[in-house]
Amino acid sequence: MERLKNMFTQHQVIAFFVLTYAITWALWIPFAPLAYSGGRAYRAPSIIVHLSVPFVIHGVFGPALASIILLAVMESKPRQGSRRTPWIVFAVSWVAAALIYRTSRQQLHNLSLYAVAISAVTALPGAFIASCAVSRLPGIRKHLASLVKPRGAVVWYLVAVFLIPGLRFLGVLITRVLGQSIPPPDETGEGLRLVGMVAFSVLYSALHGILGEEIGWRGFALPRLQSRFSPLIASAILGVFWLIWHLPLHIAEFGFDIRKFALPHYIVMYFWGFILTWIYNHSKGSILAVGLMHVSFNVSFGFIPQTRVWNTIVILAAVFVVLADQMWKKLPEGSPGVFNRDTHYSEGFLHL
Repeated sequence: MERLKNMFTQHQVIAFFVLTYAITWALWIPFAPLAYSGGRAYRAPSIIVHLSVPFVIHGVFGPALASIILLAVMESKPRQGSRRTPWIVFAVSWVAAALIYRTSRQQLHNLSLYAVAISAVTALPGAFIASCAVSRLPGIRKHLASLVKPRGAVVWYLVAVFLIPGLRFLGVLITRVLGQSIPPPDETGEGLRLVGMVAFSVLYSALHGILGEEIGWRGFALPRLQSRFSPLIASAILGVFWLIWHLPLHIAEFGFDIRKFALPHYIVMYFWGFILTWIYNHSKGSILAVGLMHVSFNVSFGFIPQTRVWNTIVILAAVFVVLADQMWKKLPEGSPGVFNRDTHYSEGFLHL
């Protein structure tokens, strides 16, 4: 165990990428084709298709679970705090997440044992990760501290929430000025129904975007990459691993013709990664801030029309923040967005 601990401590970024891919792809490669094809991929019965959905959703939590596992193995300090508090947080989060997943299947009225069981199983990873915010392991609790006690100025949280919708509305405005047609949004509604749809979409996306992805990608990997590289290079490296991680899910949904999704969508996501780094660093390393931007991005895709000019706007916005923030310059060692091995783990030098 000590040898494994030393290896993880000295190669935290590599260990994170390997473990993240192992957790996620082990779930997505066999189960995503079932979930997205309705069983046609393997001619599976409906019950197998239903059971595959929780495993596909569990795969989204791979980055967060990988970071928590690594921190648990590397932990050198004794356990602290109450044993009861994590269990209370887990129970409350489990019920809340299960209700969100039940609503997402539009079967909240269906309270059969089967329906409740599927929702409960689906909600397990999110509830576990939420409980880790009050973990008795100091390293894990410190890692997730910015979820409980937000860092940085309020303005950066406002930017995180409203920048992406603002850019998408700008795309709609430019498209209208150019006299081009504006496609309808994927999700439509009126009045309170629309408000409810948006609110639910925010909650659903928060489970995956904040508790699933950003705890790992920006919360764990980015600060460690920035301890060796500039924000520009760190974001470029992280973006490659982040995009490739999505491939099994997108191939299951769209097939192997990557032109249907990868060329436009992945390019936008890659450049958006630089904006996420910008938010993370200016919010003093806040997982919540980048998580809110992740949620805002996902929700905007459903409720604001997608225009062709949107892709160009995101790329230009990313170039702007890189130039304005001089992201090619390495951050000082004491910056909040940079992992400092002296204040986390004292064993050995932090290598990739």
